[in-house]
Amino acid sequence: RRALYIRPDDPDVLLNLAVVLQNIGFLDDAEQIMAHCTTIMPGGVLHRFIYANILQEQGKIMEAIESYSMTLEMQSSFLPSAKKLQDLGRGDRVTVDATPAEMASADFALATSDA
Repeated sequence: RRALYIRPDDPDVLLNLAVVLQNIGFLDDAEQIMAHCTTIMPGGVLHRFIYANILQEQGKIMEAIESYSMTLEMQSSFLPSAKKLQDLGRGDRVTVDATPAEMASADFALATSDA
C-alpha cells in the first residue's frame, strides 16, 4: 500500500499489484491496472505480457492474442509470448527463430510461473 501511495504511477508497483490481484481472482481489477500500466509504459514487454495473461484468463482470447503479438513486435526474441501464441493456435503470428531447447525452456518458464 505504501509503495502505491508514494509512487502511484510506477509501472513496476502497478505490475506487482496486478499480479497479486490476479492470483487472488480479482481479474477485472488486475486488468484495469495493467491497461493503465501499458499506457504509462507502452514499451514494457513484461507489462504487456502480464496484461495478455490476465486477458487470456478472463477469456478475452482475441485481445490476449493481440497483446502477445505486441510483445513480439517490441521484442521478437520474447519466447514466452511466442509459446502462448502457439498454444492459442496462432503460431502464424510467431516470427521467432527458436531452437527446440529454447522453446522447451519457455515451456518450463511458463509452467513454473503458472504454479
